[in-house]
Amino acid sequence: MFDFQQCRDYCLMQLQSAEDFPFGPDAYVYKVAGKIFAILGEEQDIARVNLKCDPTEALMLRDIFAAISPGYHMNKQHWNTVLLDGSVPDNEIKRQIDNSYRLIVKSLPKAKRGDSLMAALAGFDKDFITELEKNSQTDNLPIFGSDNATD
Repeated sequence: MFDFQQCRDYCLMQLQSAEDFPFGPDAYVYKVAGKIFAILGEEQDIARVNLKCDPTEALMLRDIFAAISPGYHMNKQHWNTVLLDGSVPDNEIKRQIDNSYRLIVKSLPKAKRGDSLMAALAGFDKDFITELEKNSQTDNLPIFGSDNATD
């Protein structure tokens, strides 16, 4: 069962994710480039996470899973609250966290996204992104193009 700590760890695994507490010590807020993609908390010993979602998908998920409801204290069209009570499969919760993160990154101005966030959106793995960040810090950017390509 996906619990509070697993959810926290998974949110922090997102590229350039930061944990913050702007709403008090009991609301774990996860941001990328200063924008919220998840809010994690516990009520009556049940963890719950608010996640951004496409409006059509948000409605569909609420119909499929009893543990998913309109976002608590959020824009209910764009946010869902997921109870981490074991009724939603772990991989589905991870998918929703990934989706929330991607929606926020896509909404960022291009100047705030940077190469590594763009690579994450394109589906590149973390090793590639780490290498990209390392090369960009040394002005030794990888060359992508047809100069070395063979037809």
